[in-house]
This record gives sequence, structure tokens and C-alpha cells, in this order.
Amino acid sequence: MADVPPIPLMAFALSPALATSGVLDYSTKVGAQLYKDATTKLGCDKFDCQAVNLKVFLQTLTDRAHAYGLSTILEIPRDLTRPLLNLISLLDQYGQVDMDHLRTHVTSYINTPSRAAQDEALLYSCLAASLSQDALAKVSTWKADYTVNNL
Repeated sequence: MADVPPIPLMAFALSPALATSGVLDYSTKVGAQLYKDATTKLGCDKFDCQAVNLKVFLQTLTDRAHAYGLSTILEIPRDLTRPLLNLISLLDQYGQVDMDHLRTHVTSYINTPSRAAQDEALLYSCLAASLSQDALAKVSTWKADYTVNNL
């Protein structure tokens, strides 16, 4: 019997962005396309910051986060010294995380050469593209509260 070459192992993922948990290489065609796709406006109408539209906005954001691997930065540990335990989902439990706690967590990775820092930038660009002009005007008045190191 002739030798059969081994079947190459493939990385299983539910979407291309989930094929790696490591840093994305934006200098490649695939990396650049992932960036473009992840940062486009969410599929719903632009969010106007009205409570009546929040559920749809959060659901489409959740879908995008799952597809592009952004969910990990949206899960905040209750105890920052134990980053993998007892996580709070910002999309489901957003009222349970105060800004100081969130800022401390984000500061741990925001200026690092990491996938988390990339994901944070992707998420910011996606959210900015998904807000109406009125919503951007409302939100931008609080920019110092939702940015870390001007990022």
C-alpha cells in the first residue's frame, strides 16, 4: 500500500476571526479584510441612544462580538486579581460594572501589543460607525470617561 500523505490539521473556527486567538496581522489581505468587516456599522439602524432601541442594538453588537472574537474584552472579571473567574458580561450585565473598575481592567491591556488591544480598537470603531449623529453628539461629551490614554 502506498504511503498516503497526512491530512493537514486545520484550525476549526466558526468564523475567520476566531481561527486565531493571537494578534491579527493587519498587513495581510486577510487581516485587513477582517479589520474592515469587523469595524463596519452594525446591521441594525444606527443607534440613537433611545432606550426603546437598546435591545436590538445590544443583540446585533453581541452577534458581531461573537463573530469577530470580541466577546473576551466584553467580559470583565469581578475580581481583577483573578481575571478568568466570575466574569460580568458588559452586554448583558452592563449596570453591574462601575467605570473605575472597567477603566482599571482596560488599562491592563490597552497599550500592549495584544489581541485584546486590537479587539478594543475594533470595537470602538464599530460602535462609532453604528451610532447616529445625535447619539455621537450625546456620547462624545463623555469621551474622557470612556477612553483610556486617549484610546
